[in-house]
Amino acid sequence: MMGSPMYRNAYAEAAAGDQTESRRREHAVLDRVVSQLRTASRRDANRQELDAALDAVDALWTIFLADLSNKDNALPEDLRARLISIGLWALQAGLSIRSAGCGDLAALIDVHSAIRDGLKR
Repeated sequence: MMGSPMYRNAYAEAAAGDQTESRRREHAVLDRVVSQLRTASRRDANRQELDAALDAVDALWTIFLADLSNKDNALPEDLRARLISIGLWALQAGLSIRSAGCGDLAALIDVHSAIRDGLKR
């Protein structure tokens, strides 16, 4: 489960800037993931689209979890713990869907959309 260079680079850039710029970039990365999940959830979507969307989820959360686990992360501990739980759930949900070769992506779309939208506040 290697993270896509696109998501790794986007997140690395997000972590390097000031908080406002970081939030904007994290929002953009989450927006791409949500878009891929929506594409993969269409009735006419193929396995390649599903795999690409789930790869994006895997890459995103691999990077987020590494950052959230870092002792230097500035987020409050309780928020970090909740985000880690969400990330572990997202990875497990993606694995279950990938193993089945299909599945309902609505929960993944909803969760990633909520996190993305929360970054605008």
